[in-house]
Amino acid sequence: MTNGSIAVVSAAPEQFGTIALATLRDLLGGFDEPVVGLPTGRTPVALYEAMARRQYTFPPGARLFAIDEYCSPTRREGTNAAFFDRFLPRASCHAAVALPRADAADPHAEVRRFCAAIADVGGFDVAVVGIGDNGHVAFNEPGSAIDSGCRVIELTASTRAQVDATWTPPPETGMTVGMAQIMAADQVLLLASGPAKSEILSAALTGPVTDHVPASFLQLHPHLTVVADALALSGVSL
Repeated sequence: MTNGSIAVVSAAPEQFGTIALATLRDLLGGFDEPVVGLPTGRTPVALYEAMARRQYTFPPGARLFAIDEYCSPTRREGTNAAFFDRFLPRASCHAAVALPRADAADPHAEVRRFCAAIADVGGFDVAVVGIGDNGHVAFNEPGSAIDSGCRVIELTASTRAQVDATWTPPPETGMTVGMAQIMAADQVLLLASGPAKSEILSAALTGPVTDHVPASFLQLHPHLTVVADALALSGVSL
């Protein structure tokens, strides 16, 4: 179904990863050597597991970039680099996923270098994103402007809690692409699953466009596709 420029694909919970992969494959089909932004977190695990089951490979020449990374003086299990090592085997790609270094001595310089590399290849063709419990996209926490750029950002307590099982204390800051880089993508694919995302997904898709819910900025994107399971969509009325 569609709402303005938003295309919403509903999936049964057990089919979420498979449908997310089919949707991503369709979006990538419109580009030669696509530049792709990829997320981490609980939600996209189903997508990457579907890639492994179906032995999916990205198109030849695809360039893959993470959309964020924690700042940590030492490499830890909870970093996004470790996430991709676990859930996106090299066999799925013709090149490794590029990330800023979590343990960079100067994270501000590191995220500038990282985002310059994205800009050098023309920016994202397809940006795949999740939505945080507080409405963040990548690490663009509440208060982020629609034109915010790549930067180091202070993480909220709810974001930090996502990795408190893997290191204590969890990192206080992260490096992220900005809303500006996400909004500039030709296509945005937003993934959401589970009942815990129902309220915030409704706010993002049908509520006011506000920096209190950075995901709401995606309402203004000309080509937004949402893949969500029935549980996440249970509170959404389009």
